[in-house]
Amino acid sequence: MQKPRFFLVKGVMMLGIIIIFSKIYQQNQVIKLQYEKQRLERQYQELLKTRNSTRVALSQAKNYSALKIQAEQEFHMVKLPLSNLITFTGCFL
Repeated sequence: MQKPRFFLVKGVMMLGIIIIFSKIYQQNQVIKLQYEKQRLERQYQELLKTRNSTRVALSQAKNYSALKIQAEQEFHMVKLPLSNLITFTGCFL
């Protein structure tokens, strides 16, 4: 009589230990997924910042007056007067 009861107690204890370790494993997986989610959210926010800065740069590049001011200030470009243009109407051979 003592043997079956011992195996039953031993089986219940083993089942309890297995359940405890499985719960610990599940909790570790949840924590791992939370860290992965945080990493992906940070990456997403960085991509949003990059996209927004790219859109700002594109809108500034489309602005003709801002481009003209930048060209005049940074590259010292000026509008060429019409009197400085030389035109050739002849044919070169």
